Amino acid sequence: MNDNRKTGVFIDSKRYNENRNRLPPELLEPYAGQYVAFNAEGTCVLAHGEDHFAVEAMLRATGVDPETVVYARIPGADEDTWL
Repeated sequence: MNDNRKTGVFIDSKRYNENRNRLPPELLEPYAGQYVAFNAEGTCVLAHGEDHFAVEAMLRATGVDPETVVYARIPGADEDTWL
């Protein structure tokens, strides 16, 4: 028997996008130019870092399963942005 089931959570993309779009740009300014991990609901940043590996390490250090988040990159102040 093959037991290759995913252990991550289901992320409701509609709900995530609605919540993520409600976050004020000022809340994300400290993360400009960094990669972040949002919670599955899109309501907060759980970890941040210079690259995906740093974000994943921060998640693991705080006991968060990296398969339960949404990864994104926040554009830097000198980059074109849609925030």
